[in-house]
Amino acid sequence: MSLRIKIEGLNQLGKAGNMAIAQKEKLRFAIRTELVWFGENSVGTSRKRFLSGRPGLNVVTGRLRSSINYAVRNVDKGFSLDVGTNVSYAAVHEFGDRKGFIRPRPFLRPAVEEEYGKFTEEIDRILSEFAESGLGK
Repeated sequence: MSLRIKIEGLNQLGKAGNMAIAQKEKLRFAIRTELVWFGENSVGTSRKRFLSGRPGLNVVTGRLRSSINYAVRNVDKGFSLDVGTNVSYAAVHEFGDRKGFIRPRPFLRPAVEEEYGKFTEEIDRILSEFAESGLGK
């Protein structure tokens, strides 16, 4: 006596799996593209709105303004975005000093906050588009 189990349609399943992989890569690319856009806009807003006189810091040399940058990195299961500067006195301007002699004059946080709403709207749009399109589109 024997039992026979027949599984058919593996060709279609393999095809659907390949489409899923392709869609995943398209989605990763779209999200990474948005992170780059978010990083560029955050840096630009910081430079133009918060490091170009009032309101914000009066720029003397432009060193801090020109040092602001961003980096998008691949991490374990996604991406990370860093927006910042390596100028040593940047933290004092952003947060103030511990003794209270220098008041905070943030230039990074408000720029990121200003761009964040547009970023999340775009991510929502991308995710909705991918969810509605299914595997085959």
